[in-house]
Amino acid sequence: MTTQNVHSLRKAQETREMAAEISRLRSVVSELTREKQELKDALQITPELHDMISQLHERDRQFKDALRKSVGALKTAIASLEDLIEQDVETASSTAPDELSMSTSEYDDSVPPPPLGVHVVKEGHFRWRQMLLLSDGTIEVDTPAGRLRFVDQLHVEEYFDAHWPLPEK
Repeated sequence: MTTQNVHSLRKAQETREMAAEISRLRSVVSELTREKQELKDALQITPELHDMISQLHERDRQFKDALRKSVGALKTAIASLEDLIEQDVETASSTAPDELSMSTSEYDDSVPPPPLGVHVVKEGHFRWRQMLLLSDGTIEVDTPAGRLRFVDQLHVEEYFDAHWPLPEK
């Protein structure tokens, strides 16, 4: 082979290599262009995501504040209930039923002892005390002073409010 042929072969091979390199570079440029577009799209979404994340952080803060307030209110309510129960126990232990004097306005003397055949219609509680609704319409309630009968629920509430009022908030 002549040097001119060798030289032509080399040039042809270099041309093929350059064509392959150009093809590869075009592929890389195409890939970079696609990635650039994806990044551009992502950057447009970023402010929306940032706003959404900010809103979520604010909602989380509000929820935590509300939860702290609720827990505080529950603790206060529990303490009030414990105080009320303690007051009921102290009152019941310090006042014997014999020492109680009730005026006619506090207790309705017209309520006779339950006649035979009167039965419990419904059981419940009033201020953590057992309450029985009897078939004759009267109500019996366990009080710190003992079990008492009342004409209706209103009399029960008035009696408790007069003797063992709930603490003010």
